Parts: sequence; structure tokens; C-alpha cells
Amino acid sequence: MGEDEGHLNISSCLKIIAKRDEKSQNMKKRIYIIVVCLALTIPLFALADTVILKSGRKIEASKCWQEAGMIRCRKLGQIIGFSENEVATVTIDKKVTAPSDGFSFDIWKSGLTVTEAIELAQNNDIPLHKAGIISVNKHFNPKMCLPYADTATEFDYNAQLLGRRAKIVLKFTPTSKKLYSIKVTWSGPGISKKSEFRDRVEAMLIEKYGRAAKTKNHIVYKTYDFQIDQFSIVTMRPGGNYVLLEYLDKRLVRRAEDETTAKVRSGFTRDDKGKF
Repeated sequence: MGEDEGHLNISSCLKIIAKRDEKSQNMKKRIYIIVVCLALTIPLFALADTVILKSGRKIEASKCWQEAGMIRCRKLGQIIGFSENEVATVTIDKKVTAPSDGFSFDIWKSGLTVTEAIELAQNNDIPLHKAGIISVNKHFNPKMCLPYADTATEFDYNAQLLGRRAKIVLKFTPTSKKLYSIKVTWSGPGISKKSEFRDRVEAMLIEKYGRAAKTKNHIVYKTYDFQIDQFSIVTMRPGGNYVLLEYLDKRLVRRAEDETTAKVRSGFTRDDKGKF
């Protein structure tokens, strides 16, 4: 399996440890910069660098580096720094991307982490917020999303698309916090499964991805699956007063399911299981 396929060969995975030794008051200080190579069964995406302070605090950033006796981090578009004396470890994840794989919608790409998505929202002034929070913001507000970066798995915002108001929902895997689904929903007058707007959306998808690879009849609606690549699809679901598009990266959908199962099982006790 080659690197051109976006995979890492486990036999070629190396751990590179760079040590910086300094003597101050007869004390040797060491900062370990660790490059972590992960062998996965699916192509890897950009991962976050991690700084762990001696106090136990953990900081995830899009990039970390060593400079003038400091550990610098780029987080949400800003540069923050810590003295080497404060830092226990810095883990720099080797980033491997597969640009031809996965779905893309606007500025979003499947496999983005929550931290990277928030940084993109800030850089593009998108009013991203945790799903469930009622917000009328038209500009980025870190208070609406940043406090939930480690806990939330869904974020959304409203935007004008094709001349209509749309709601965009970003869904992330529970543990690894990677973007695996985007839902785009238009609703309101003039939008339905028999509307001209619905026909425009379908024509746009056909132009980009070809005709629907699969259609399925449900009780009150019909879905159309357009194949983006071997891993990803976009499904169109026209309804009575809405049109919904959902982008899915099937590899990360499986990861989301596995991580959800692992979380549920971790909450079971022997006594719980005996009750069923």
C-alpha cells in the first residue's frame, strides 16, 4: 500500500524524537518533540498538534513549533506561546492528506477536525455555533463555538445559497472529532419536491457528479445518491416544503459508529448488563 494512496506503511513509520538539552542551575531540561506516525485502515487526514504543560493542561493547535526558548502554537488563527520551562511534551502529528478523496462543500473538507473547522470559520467570518444554541449572529463569535470544541459533535450556521437562506450542519465523529457529514437544508415558500428550485439543485449535482447512481423510494419522499468518489456520496432529499443535501464520507461514518459504540459500552457495568 503506497503513500500515494494516502496511507502510511507501518513498516516505514518512524518515531523521531528531537531533544533540546539546556543546563540552568545544574538542572537538565528536556523538551521532547514527537512525530507520531499512525497506521490506520483508512487514509489519514490533517491532525492537530498537541502541547501538554507540566500543570497538566492540554492544548491542541493546528501547528506547533520551537522558537527562541518558547513553544509557539497557532490556534484559531492566533499565535500563543509557552516557556520551555512550562512544557512537558509537544506532540506533532505527521500530516498526510488525500486531496482527491472525500467530499468538499464550500470551504469544508471531510476529515477536518473541530479545531480546524473553528479556525476556518474565524478566518472566513462564518457565524458557526454549537448546534442547539439559538443565535442571530451574522459574524463569527468565538463564544458560540470555541467553549464546545472538546465536547460538541454538531455545529451549524445559516447562509445564502442559490439565492435562498440555507442551514448548514457540520457533524463530527464523537471521539476523534473529524468532519464526516454536512447537511444543507433549504425550506420555505417555493421550495418543494416539485419546485423549480429543486430542479435547479438536481441539475447542479448532475453537472458536477453525473446522474444519480442510486435512487430509493421511501413512504413520503425519495432520495437520490450522487457518487463523489469511491468513499463519499451526496444525497438529495426533496420534501414537501424543503430540499435537503447530505454529504457523507463513508469511511468516517464507520468511524463515528465505532466511536459511538465504544462510548456506549464504556458506560455499561456488569450489573447493568445482567438486567437485560
